[in-house]
Amino acid sequence: MGIGAVLRLIHLTTQPLWTDEFSTIVFSLGHSFQTVPLNQVISPETLLQPLRVDPSGSIEDVLHHLMAESTHPPLYFVLANGWMRLFPPQDGLVSPWASRSLPALFGVAAIPAMFGLGWIAFRSRLVGQLAAALMAVSPFGIYLSQDARHYTLAVLWELPH
Repeated sequence: MGIGAVLRLIHLTTQPLWTDEFSTIVFSLGHSFQTVPLNQVISPETLLQPLRVDPSGSIEDVLHHLMAESTHPPLYFVLANGWMRLFPPQDGLVSPWASRSLPALFGVAAIPAMFGLGWIAFRSRLVGQLAAALMAVSPFGIYLSQDARHYTLAVLWELPH
C-alpha cells in the first residue's frame, strides 16, 4: 500500500487540469456552467467563477446542478464537495491538489480491496497479494487515481460485486 500511495500522490499536480476535471470540480462545488455566458468575449474572472469556493454552497446545490446538467450518479460529487472544503482555496479557487487527492485515496484503498477480492475469489493469500501488488503498480490504476474524476470510487464500488 505504501508503494501504491507514493505512486498515486507523487506529482499529483504536475499535469494541468483538463476539461472533464473542471466539470467534476464545478459540480462538486455545487456550481453550474449556466452562469458562464456564451457567444461573447468574457473575462478570465467570469470564466473561473464556477471554480471559486463558495462557503454558502451546499449538498443540495451539488445535487440540483448535477441532476439538471449531467448524467453522473451523485455520490462522488457529494463526497468531493465535503473533501474539497477541507482545504484552503488558492487565490479563491479550489486547489488542484484537493480535487485530485480524494480519487488518489480511493485508488490507494483499492489496493487492499483487490487483496480481499483475490482472497474471496480464490481462497488464496498468494492470489490476494499478487492482485494487490498489481493494483499498486498498475499504470492505468495510477493514472485514474491522479485524475479529479470519480473513476476510482467506481473501482472500489464494483470490487465487492
